[in-house]
Amino acid sequence: MSTPELVLPIHDLARRTGAGKDVDIEFPAPADLGTEVIGVAEGSPVRLDLRVESASDGVYVSGHVEARLVGECVRCLDPLHREMSLDIAELYLFPEAVQR
Repeated sequence: MSTPELVLPIHDLARRTGAGKDVDIEFPAPADLGTEVIGVAEGSPVRLDLRVESASDGVYVSGHVEARLVGECVRCLDPLHREMSLDIAELYLFPEAVQR
């Protein structure tokens, strides 16, 4: 999958451990968000409800993702339409933390 980068607006986030902000964003899904069997249809909304926090070695992002999945059952070939709701948590390290 080669989706375009999603850049979150965190330039005003203090680089002090524990400083944080909430980010609510909705964007149209890129063309290749998924697999050949199931994915998010191009242009359909993807909603992110995130908490972004400064950590000692990077930025911690946690929150919730919602999107509508479309696809086809690989067994019976019936069309599939499902709401996806996913909790996420990820630590993005600063370059200097990776080099240690």
